[in-house]
Amino acid sequence: MTTEKTTRTNFLLLEQNAREAMEAHNVQQNGVSRLTIAQLKPLLLWKLQGKPVKGTKAQQIEQWNQLPEPAAAIPWTEDDESTLQSLKTKEISLNDTALAGERKRMVTAVAAQIKHCSPATIQTLEEKIREEIINKINAPNQN
Repeated sequence: MTTEKTTRTNFLLLEQNAREAMEAHNVQQNGVSRLTIAQLKPLLLWKLQGKPVKGTKAQQIEQWNQLPEPAAAIPWTEDDESTLQSLKTKEISLNDTALAGERKRMVTAVAAQIKHCSPATIQTLEEKIREEIINKINAPNQN
């Protein structure tokens, strides 16, 4: 969500700068051919969504004319910020992480391969499982 916030905030700023420049230079009526490279830059930054503006003035004007207008930027709302802050402060249990999912996959893989294990390996697994059960019973608050 932090990345999303940065992206949306940047795109909104690019859009605002471009719209202000378009209005200031009356681009709707006059086009962009009369603009200087410096005046054209915020317009192209918006259409390029922040990618670097390159090329000569003629190439930049051609880009402006060929590139479609980007979709309207989605503002970062108070609800979005509230969600982000709650995620930053929320305690995450180990069971909510990718590590827990990987552990489950490993257990499933071991269970699927148990028929190929030697009796000694199976006995070792049984002992480890019993030890872990005893540990969990003796320390119920640990994960």
